[in-house]
Amino acid sequence: MFIVNFLASPFGRLNRVSWWTVQLINLFLIGAAMCAMLAPLMAASETTLAQLEAGQTNLPLLINVAFMPVIWVGVCSSVKRYHDRGKTGFWYFIALVPIIGPIWQLVELGFLPGEDGANAHGPQPRGGVGMASPAASDKPSAPPVWSSDNKPALAPRRKADDRSTAPRETFGLRGA
Repeated sequence: MFIVNFLASPFGRLNRVSWWTVQLINLFLIGAAMCAMLAPLMAASETTLAQLEAGQTNLPLLINVAFMPVIWVGVCSSVKRYHDRGKTGFWYFIALVPIIGPIWQLVELGFLPGEDGANAHGPQPRGGVGMASPAASDKPSAPPVWSSDNKPALAPRRKADDRSTAPRETFGLRGA
């Protein structure tokens, strides 16, 4: 269960060593899978190539289905790395910005250190495989997102007959 949570869950934090390990393994798997899938095409006859051009084979679908788990693991590890940097996972979409986005993402995730101690996304990840956590304080600066202490204080509900003209202080909060 640890491996599934580590690889396929976008929740939690991931340090640089683990992120680089996951990315390099993904790169190797994609390269090996491409070689394995394209090798039969290299030795294929002209009729097989004609079927591929005509769209009568399922090879593109097979390639997409085979790469989905690898892509998901890569996305989850990057989101966890953003969490370690103290940012939300939506920063992953910066990679969609042409040219500068992937470079930004590589520098931020691959080379910049994460936050010391626990943050809103969980405790500080270990320093590497088999290494103990650094001596930094594991006490969070703010209550974690999942903590019950993190609920905002709600203003008292108005009665139905209260026609106060003052604006509500809780505009936009759920349950107010």
